[in-house]
Amino acid sequence: MHAPTQTTAPRKLAFASLLLARARTTGIPIVALAMAVNAAASDAYYQAEIMPILVESCYDCHDYESKKGGFSLDDFFTFSEVSSDKERWFAVFKNLQAHVMPPPEKDPPSAENREKVLKWIKRDVFEINPANPDPGQVAHRRLNRVEYENTLYELTGIRIDTADLLPADDTGYGFDNIADALSTSPLLIEKYIRIANDVLDRSIPTDPYEYPAQKLQSNDFKLETGEALDKSLLFSESHRVGASIQVDQNGPYQIIADINTTRFFNFDYGKAKIDFIVDGASIGSFELIHSPEPDRIFNFDLELAAGTHHLEIELTPNYDVSKIESEMKADIDSIVIKGPVQQEYLTLKPVYARYNPDGLAPETPNERKKYAREVLQRFAQKAYRRPPDSFMVDRLTEFALSGIESEDLSFEQGIAKAFTAILSSPNFLYRVEKNLPAQNPEAYPLIDEFALASRLSYFFWSTMPDDQLFALAAAGQLRNNLDAQVIRMLEDSKSQAIAENFVGQWLQSRDIPLIGLNERAILEGDGRPDRRFRLSSNVRDSMRKETEMSFMHVLNNNLSLLELIDSDYAFLNQDLAAHYGIEGVNHREMRKVDLPPGSYRGGILTQGTILGV
Repeated sequence: MHAPTQTTAPRKLAFASLLLARARTTGIPIVALAMAVNAAASDAYYQAEIMPILVESCYDCHDYESKKGGFSLDDFFTFSEVSSDKERWFAVFKNLQAHVMPPPEKDPPSAENREKVLKWIKRDVFEINPANPDPGQVAHRRLNRVEYENTLYELTGIRIDTADLLPADDTGYGFDNIADALSTSPLLIEKYIRIANDVLDRSIPTDPYEYPAQKLQSNDFKLETGEALDKSLLFSESHRVGASIQVDQNGPYQIIADINTTRFFNFDYGKAKIDFIVDGASIGSFELIHSPEPDRIFNFDLELAAGTHHLEIELTPNYDVSKIESEMKADIDSIVIKGPVQQEYLTLKPVYARYNPDGLAPETPNERKKYAREVLQRFAQKAYRRPPDSFMVDRLTEFALSGIESEDLSFEQGIAKAFTAILSSPNFLYRVEKNLPAQNPEAYPLIDEFALASRLSYFFWSTMPDDQLFALAAAGQLRNNLDAQVIRMLEDSKSQAIAENFVGQWLQSRDIPLIGLNERAILEGDGRPDRRFRLSSNVRDSMRKETEMSFMHVLNNNLSLLELIDSDYAFLNQDLAAHYGIEGVNHREMRKVDLPPGSYRGGILTQGTILGV
């Protein structure tokens, strides 16, 4: 066994001086010269300061003869050989930091020498400069399904279920928001365009005006006993429920009833007659039967005088209940009373102001173009999470106006067409980041404040920045108010997203509803299956909330992370407490509970989510 050859620092520095002299005589570029001098200095430090520690503490196991773990220090005589195998030295760093290397039977390096080697690996091998850390390459990150759904809702007010409409996101390192894992295919783009069209059809009114309307829900209706309706109307029984409606003007009205019937996989032979009655007179009756389309919409036109009127809904069986068993039932989703249905009562729809806060578009071409540009500029800025450039807004404006002129679209339809282009653009689907101009040519540039706003909002809220973040970013003041904004964002109800989407993936708590637990493999002392592991959906949901609330409690109260591992409290309700065998918990909502002395339930390691996954 032999020790590797050691070259002294003075010898290496002399070699660097030789390079300097040679550069002057041969015309080597100054950058190459600097690199050569830097390499010589790194090699000198490695030979003089690091190699002796490695020889003393590591060489017995890692020479050519032993080569434990496939690692021999004889392969790394020079620093250039070290820096060419960063993966190997990252493993050295991890084992040395975790006190795994050297093994217990060998004499460990002193704490000072261990720290010296660790710092050398970070500083020289990986070239980490604490004063100017390298942020690495930042890839454009596509919005994942949750972020896309939430952002679309913020922009349009329409909530969609992306789990049904989009494929599951690929994951990397256990998370579904890793840029390198979020690929985009032509099929996915087609789905984005289809979703954008559907959402905008529901969100942008083709007719900007509407008649006055009032809406009744099921609990607005009273039973004949005077109690509020709180359950479905069974087809097998007779029901009569009523509600009062108040109208302010004489005139024609419309009543639009949305009745939802049960949908079963197998056909149900139950039938019912439903009759709509106003002030004791029927305005129409229909038969309800099993149908693949459970929503039934009924429209009625009638004249009403100003004052109070009584609307009743009567449902009676329309089959022989003694011979046919039926589970059919009906729910009153809503009853809308619209009117007076006359031109003079038309008003601008409130939803119109979401996109057109200045009202209807002007009639003259120049003014209409200017107005369209303002609408598109405003929407694109929110959708792209940063101000769009003028060229982009001009193209969107021309795109909208060409549809209005050549395809005979209304102003709203033309704007919707341009909105679809915005919602299908990489600037919307991806979190595009830009950098501030570098103040120091040798320093890495900072991301701009709009990118910072998006990083904050998508981490804490899983959605786009709000108006306050936008305003601070536009003024260049977000970094100066970073602490206050983080506190504000954590206090917002939207911060629940960090528990669901960060903690849910980090600790896999959101997987617990889907995990199958084999109760036959989990035996009690007498060998019988433990029935507690036939978990109800309520217990599984409580387990998920327990883990999320534990993390948020530590975060919101600025506690030590050790509280996640060991605490004298837990977040429980009566169902979860009964499952854990903890007595004295009688509340149905999840809340913090002090554990009895000696309980092992404190901390995440004994929580159902962690044990389940």
